[in-house]
Amino acid sequence: MKKVLFVLMCVCMVSLAQADLVITNGTFDGGGSGALDVPDWYDLDNPDRGAAFWQTASICTTGVNPFEDDACMLGDAFPSGDADSYIYQVIGTKASCQSYSISIDYAQPTDGNTGRSPWIKVDIYQGSFPGAADDVDIAAQGLTLIDSVSSESFPDLDIHNFTSPLDLSSANTTDMLWIRIANLPGQGSDAGSWAVIDNVQITSESAPCGSAYNPNPADGDTDVLHDVILSWTPGQYAVTHTVYFGTDFNDVNDATIADPLSTIAIEGLDINSYDPIILEYGMTYYWRVDEVNAPSNPGTYKGPVWSFMVEPYSIKIPAENITASASSQSEGQEPEKTIDGSGLTGDLHSTELTSMWFSQPSEPGQVWIQYDFDRPFKLHEMLVWNYNGQTINAIYGFEAVTVEYSPDGATWTQLDNVPPFSMADGAEGYAPNTTVAFNDTAVKSVKITANNNFGGGTGWFNRYGLSEVRFMYVPVSARMPEPESGATDVSIDPILSWRPGREAAEHNVYLGTDQQAVINGTAPVATVNQAGYNPPTLDIGSTYYWRIDEVNNAEAVTTWQGDIWNFSTQQYIVVDDFESYNDILEGQEGSRLVYIIWADGVGNNANGSTMGYFEGSSMETDNVHGGSQSVPLFYDNTGASLSEVVANTSNLSIGRNWSTGSPQTLVLWIYGDPGNASSDRLYVKVGNSKAIYDGDISRPFWTPWSIDLAGVNLNNVSSVTIGIERIGGSGGSGVIYLDDILLYGANPELPKQIWIEAEAYDSMTAPMEIFDDPNASGGQYIGKPDGAGNDSTASPAPAATATYTFTVSGGRYMVALRVYGYGTSNGFWVRIPDATAIQTVDGTNATLTNGWLDSNNFAGGSFWHWVNVVADDDENDPDVVYTLESGTHTLLISNRDDGTMLDALVITSID
Repeated sequence: MKKVLFVLMCVCMVSLAQADLVITNGTFDGGGSGALDVPDWYDLDNPDRGAAFWQTASICTTGVNPFEDDACMLGDAFPSGDADSYIYQVIGTKASCQSYSISIDYAQPTDGNTGRSPWIKVDIYQGSFPGAADDVDIAAQGLTLIDSVSSESFPDLDIHNFTSPLDLSSANTTDMLWIRIANLPGQGSDAGSWAVIDNVQITSESAPCGSAYNPNPADGDTDVLHDVILSWTPGQYAVTHTVYFGTDFNDVNDATIADPLSTIAIEGLDINSYDPIILEYGMTYYWRVDEVNAPSNPGTYKGPVWSFMVEPYSIKIPAENITASASSQSEGQEPEKTIDGSGLTGDLHSTELTSMWFSQPSEPGQVWIQYDFDRPFKLHEMLVWNYNGQTINAIYGFEAVTVEYSPDGATWTQLDNVPPFSMADGAEGYAPNTTVAFNDTAVKSVKITANNNFGGGTGWFNRYGLSEVRFMYVPVSARMPEPESGATDVSIDPILSWRPGREAAEHNVYLGTDQQAVINGTAPVATVNQAGYNPPTLDIGSTYYWRIDEVNNAEAVTTWQGDIWNFSTQQYIVVDDFESYNDILEGQEGSRLVYIIWADGVGNNANGSTMGYFEGSSMETDNVHGGSQSVPLFYDNTGASLSEVVANTSNLSIGRNWSTGSPQTLVLWIYGDPGNASSDRLYVKVGNSKAIYDGDISRPFWTPWSIDLAGVNLNNVSSVTIGIERIGGSGGSGVIYLDDILLYGANPELPKQIWIEAEAYDSMTAPMEIFDDPNASGGQYIGKPDGAGNDSTASPAPAATATYTFTVSGGRYMVALRVYGYGTSNGFWVRIPDATAIQTVDGTNATLTNGWLDSNNFAGGSFWHWVNVVADDDENDPDVVYTLESGTHTLLISNRDDGTMLDALVITSID
């Protein structure tokens, strides 16, 4: 049936393209219990992978289907490897001038197992696929992957909707598109992370095509530079452009070349930009672009009307740049109240006295308030809200005043033509009613002296007050840095940009890692004539400070010194994170096999290494450090003396030159196995420089190994080798997992880990005891024997408790436990008595019972796995963070449930 459907689809290709992209049978009608065939879809049912099932509410008598009608179940039946199942179908060809979105409802099966967190992935491919059929992997057929989007994962039993735009911009309008929907494995503790989906649909809407679009400035933008050049993205067939520009919306909308009304009309532009020269500050402008098409697609597309507002002439000096002082103050009515915005709603002031400044009794001419800026500003004007006490209290406001200013905080000049201050109205919603012009003067300090108030300044009225003062300046200094000050993880090859000072002819850029040198102006400086700078490549993991001095030698003040900004560069450079590898057969388009890039010893008796799994996916997707993949490195030194894999750096994205960013440390994340023998040791070679791992490769926990690169020539690294070598007369065999090979600077800030074997307790009380297990770290674990009783689910019992001591340098820490549990409820009582704070990762306090944390609801399963100590009493069981002072502490683990065993503990710093 599906092959016939494919033929019909091909026959109808042209009409389908015209009708837009279509999902056929997105509600999965017509399926049967356990049947792998459902109309209109192909599915995968290889024996080493999960299978797609088509299920209805009436057939799923166990309540596995959470939907009321037919649905599709995508199975992940295996705990490792690429165990996802998928479905796919042809959806037609992309139409011009359309944008697309995908929508899918999804949930986990309602079979009582809550240990899953299903998520789904949608791939869109393009190309010819005549071999479409069940059990054919569409991803391995040489089609072009156009877009890939993934949902979030949810551990609950609710039905969720996944909606995402699809980026089909790289797709053409002639070749067929295909949709592939897969579940993603490795979510939650349950190996079978099934996802049930329903109501799959693609929606579309008209996208720009004939008309101009994507205006710059964007429609509705404010604070646009007054010398902006307008630009837009042309329509698909446009040859010339007609621009209408003005301050009246209706005129811009209705204008024609024959009758431009009040607009400026420009016809025949052959570039997609227009310079309106100099615009008026604070004015809103409207503009429209009509596209005139080529003769092959004749016609004129009238464009929409866009608008923008030009930046104001002057802007407010922020309160954080001002220090206020006064001759005196009343309690709760300090001078800083006049600049901190207290009492203001928008630009309207309240009558709340504690939101204003009020002096102590004093004589006229002796009461003053002063404002000192952290640097000179080109001051345009000062807005004043007078003292707004209700009724008679408004009389205390300033009337006759003397205003002085200083360009440097030392030399003072009296300002001319200062008007008397207007009296406040003593009512809520009071707007500023006095403006003092400073005429764009360079000012660092302003002092206002009260010569009188509205009560004469004597007797009962010998006190003075102001509500708010706002200083407006002309922005001649650089501002609005990009990256923002304080930004982290900035590229080592950044483009620095800023909003330029209004009068700047050129820009002096000071940049360096020495903050004081940047402040002093002794740091390296570059002079540029644009408000952007691409510095030489920076160092990784470093904090840089920078400032911009705006220079114009034709102005009275030739240089305006800028603020000090800072950013931190990316912490590392990726050598290989193992995310790019797939299982596309060698020689096919897009193939990237990990055992080809990292050549192993398969077929070489002198090298006992195997890179990746032999069956299923070669990559590990359950146990990862970062991203979605790691790789197992199997070794066998029983016959060979070593087991190593070698990558030619020319095949890695980093290439041969590792010196960029001045790295000094190589970090490799490794995960061991309890079965690994101590007669073998791990090593890494960068080129010919070899480093030996002094840790334990039997520890099953993601651990960073830092390798000092001092003495290594990083300008031309030809290869990277990772190996396990025999160090005795006989070697062993085993596996380690590799992930995230990264280059850092010196002394990278990596999490500090304290490893504790559960059997290495300081004390332990019965009925808890030690058991042997070759799969446990160190070959042993602790727990209670079956039937020992003494469960303590209501409150922690003093019995069955193991005690451990550990030492930290202080900070915040998380605790991870390697556990083995069965049943539906597994957990321990956990306590660190002298922790100064016990909070969840979201910052809320964790609830304690008699000082103990009820860390419950660990996932069951007959295998060892890691869980973080969680707050069972908080929503979604978030992880717990302990704040500890520097020194030695005690950790107590007490039995909570029968059948929960403990193998090892890791205490990890998080800051």
